[in-house]
Amino acid sequence: MASRQIGLLVLVGLLLVPAVTAQATGSPVYVADVEGTVTRGTALQIEDALEQAEEADAPLVIRLDTPGGLVESTLEIDRAIARSDVPVLTYVREGGWAQSAGTFIFLMGHPNGMGQGTQIGSAQPIVQSQSGGTQNASEKVTNALVERIRTIADRHDRDPDVAQQFITRNLNLNASEAQRRGMSNHTVGDLRGFLEAVDGRQANVGEATVELDTADAEIRYVEEGLLVQVVEIVGNPQVAFVLFLIGLYGVIFGLAAPGTLVPETIGALALVMGLIGLGLFDAGTSGLLLILLASAFFVAEVLTPTHGVLATAGAIALVLGAIFLLDEPLLSRDYLQRFQIVAVISAIVSGGVALGGVALAVRTRGQPTRDEVEGREAETLTRLDPEGQVAFRGERWGAVTEHGPIPQDRTVVIEAREGLTLTVREPDPPAEQTGRGDDLAAEDD
Repeated sequence: MASRQIGLLVLVGLLLVPAVTAQATGSPVYVADVEGTVTRGTALQIEDALEQAEEADAPLVIRLDTPGGLVESTLEIDRAIARSDVPVLTYVREGGWAQSAGTFIFLMGHPNGMGQGTQIGSAQPIVQSQSGGTQNASEKVTNALVERIRTIADRHDRDPDVAQQFITRNLNLNASEAQRRGMSNHTVGDLRGFLEAVDGRQANVGEATVELDTADAEIRYVEEGLLVQVVEIVGNPQVAFVLFLIGLYGVIFGLAAPGTLVPETIGALALVMGLIGLGLFDAGTSGLLLILLASAFFVAEVLTPTHGVLATAGAIALVLGAIFLLDEPLLSRDYLQRFQIVAVISAIVSGGVALGGVALAVRTRGQPTRDEVEGREAETLTRLDPEGQVAFRGERWGAVTEHGPIPQDRTVVIEAREGLTLTVREPDPPAEQTGRGDDLAAEDD
């Protein structure tokens, strides 16, 4: 009997060993790094990180090193944090800073902390001036942001009057000054030190408070998804504006000098991405728009072979559309990742099929015999002076004439072929007119 009891105790002890080991690693803490300009991509990144942290019922640390960014994106981050079901902590990375929009985000954390050699402040909003430089925002905008930063400070038991000075006086504080004036809770050496410092503290979660257990936390860094990476690039105001200009000029040049379809194809894709980057469409609408654009490119490639230009653009648009399309919070992360992988593979296959079809068409039309080409009729798609394009056998061909300019929408006769370029001329006048002219010449004689 005693041996059975001892054996049972040993078995229970062996079963408890993994549990003790698991507890020693600590509960997880998710960390999202915000570096560079705060854009729409940053807001999506924080929303995604909060979703992961909430799924694991774990705190989220936003680690900052940013000179500032967009007001609307900052307010989106504030709304996401205010609705969070888990504690959100903010930490200025050692040697970094959280200026302007970064200061707003830093004050959203409860608790928060700063590494050595860091600073916060300079949150006065600025706008583009008519002369091309920058100037302070209007009093209306400034007052609205003052009230917002006061609300954020008050929400986390910080002095709203000091927080207001970040905007009204462009106040800047280093780590020790920020802690002394109540804007920062801790000054530490690194992220691990910050987690140890906040261990046991009360953290705000909506209207409630929870106690943090972070001393031995397992740090899990949040990886940026494809959507976040794309939006971070095109959502940068400078990049979005450049894409818009490339798209606009590409379409203009393509319409002014039709031929290869390269300028207008690149222009259309760049224009759509620029409009998305400027914030005119949400993620779902952006995805649908890109998929429709991809479909148009593929159809146009079949109808007007362009040596793969439209097919390549269609594949790119389809991949981007798939990345944007399913921005749905109720779908699981695994499902979204699988869908994006399938969409990317499908886009590559679709592009490959289209390019294969184009290659086959090029090989097929590149081998006609002389009897199949010479003497056949074609239709001018552009003015030939002396070069241009004609439609022959339902395809677009390069063409050249040696007999003077030929207007658009004229029937021409093919004289020869060199590669994918046809030599053409206008058709001979009707035989009746030629015969009558000979008769008149005879009567004169």
